[in-house]
Amino acid sequence: MAVKAGSSDKGNLLKGAGSAVIGTATEIQNINQPLRQGVLLYNTTTKELKVADGTTPPSALADHLHPNTYAPIVHSHMKGANEPWLISNPRLWYLDDIANHPELVLLDGSEISNDRAEFLSAVYPGTKLLTNKLTTLDSSGSSNNEITLTVDQFSGVYLASNLCNDELDITNFAQVGDQWLTGNSDLNTGHTVTIAFKGNFSYRPTQYWVIPAAGVAESPLRARPTPQAWTFEGSNDGTNWDILDQHTDESADSWSPLTTRFFSLSTPNDYTHLRLVITKWNAGYDADMYTGLRRLWVFGRKKDVFTLPNLESPNPDFGWVVPYKNLNVGLNHEDIGDIGTTALLNEHLPSYRLQTDGSSVSANTYPLLFETIGHQYDQELPSEGTTVTASTGTISEGVWTSGISDATTASYIDINFSTPCMLGKYVLDIGDGCAPAAWIVEGKTADGTYETIQSFTNISTESFTATKGVFLIDTAVTEKNYVAFRINFISWNDETSATIGYTSLKLYVHEAGNFYLPNRSIADDVLTYIVADNAVVDVSADVIQRLQQNIIDMTSTIASLQAQVNNLDPDVES
Repeated sequence: MAVKAGSSDKGNLLKGAGSAVIGTATEIQNINQPLRQGVLLYNTTTKELKVADGTTPPSALADHLHPNTYAPIVHSHMKGANEPWLISNPRLWYLDDIANHPELVLLDGSEISNDRAEFLSAVYPGTKLLTNKLTTLDSSGSSNNEITLTVDQFSGVYLASNLCNDELDITNFAQVGDQWLTGNSDLNTGHTVTIAFKGNFSYRPTQYWVIPAAGVAESPLRARPTPQAWTFEGSNDGTNWDILDQHTDESADSWSPLTTRFFSLSTPNDYTHLRLVITKWNAGYDADMYTGLRRLWVFGRKKDVFTLPNLESPNPDFGWVVPYKNLNVGLNHEDIGDIGTTALLNEHLPSYRLQTDGSSVSANTYPLLFETIGHQYDQELPSEGTTVTASTGTISEGVWTSGISDATTASYIDINFSTPCMLGKYVLDIGDGCAPAAWIVEGKTADGTYETIQSFTNISTESFTATKGVFLIDTAVTEKNYVAFRINFISWNDETSATIGYTSLKLYVHEAGNFYLPNRSIADDVLTYIVADNAVVDVSADVIQRLQQNIIDMTSTIASLQAQVNNLDPDVES
């Protein structure tokens, strides 16, 4: 069975898409231990896809079920179908369809700019292994084509180059010579491992992994001294060092022989030199044991470059992909930020996803989602507790007959209601009547003051008709609750044969600072949802640019063909 790591470098995994176990039904059935949460299981016999949950043996996982919040990070669609992840139908994207989806990136180990990585980099650090296996021993230390690694002290065959050797497995875990030992057993004597990048290249370190030294000939698991206090540092001249990570009192219990510990780094800077400085050690099994380490792997990234994980596809016609801006799944990509369906039950909905049940959520929590779809799903102002009056004419069963004959005569409509709210949009249906040319929408505060929310001037009948009477309020201008709204009609388009008034006026409102989710029904335990990760993506600009480039390419091709036709010898028979 092949276990494909999320990166070719020491299995630095992308959460939820980090690794895939690919094999026949028998091979998958023979995995008796639970796998890491989010590992994908692709059955080459049945073509089924499962997702490990970290507790259930793969053989017991339900078919095609998303058991947790990690799995949805993997995008999965069939070419041309735009089907969301359903219990019955998960798919992988065809490789030859990636070009038609600029919002996706292929997990193929390539490098893209930090700007394009955006939210993807928050989940996967976009790093590569900086300390590959060392192949050369010279006066400067151990080296390969990219780095030189030196230590302040070593003993016999326990060379510093061993720090970058292969991962530990059944073939090498008992080789106690496969580690770095200092030749010193004093727990208060510090030791340093220094990494210098060749060619003056610099990298931004993001993580380092440590396996403690362990073992003697008769017992490969016997504990040696382990780091108690240390710093991880970066430098650009080999002299002045910045502390990137510091530990002052790590107990011996925090270390185990053959077990890797992971330490994340957060720095905006790039460095040409890195070093691990261990200043104090915990005691080992015996007092005279040498200090040292079994492995030290360092991960990092180039400046302004994001390295994608490299996931080997279960089939040459498919590829692992993720959205490069918002980590959503289950959407039609022509409608990024709109509605999709998923088989996830309520307890499995991740934090960046909301069930579409008509409830109210905070605009501060999901600001971009609020800007994008919030007003579309404001709730209609209920008739109960709402009164509408006009300054001129009468209102009967929602129809306003103004009695106005002069298009320059001003009038207003007052809408009073029981619960303070914010106007999100309104729909004004004038029927065959006169279209308003200028008007102001105002909100009434608790102290009786009217504040302007929206205003229009010089609106022609054609322009009004084009809106279909639907007007959205820019709540970024005034986001507060009001106790009443007033529509001040200042003037009308001069149409002598038409009446002035409206056949209906509908107001859609929300509570200030909140917005309403669309209300979608639930059928067959398949919940509808909207993506709410503060990163709704508009891909239209990318699509337009791609189409424009296609036109340019086609125009160039046509011009080239025309030139060839013009150069044909007219005396040659076609």
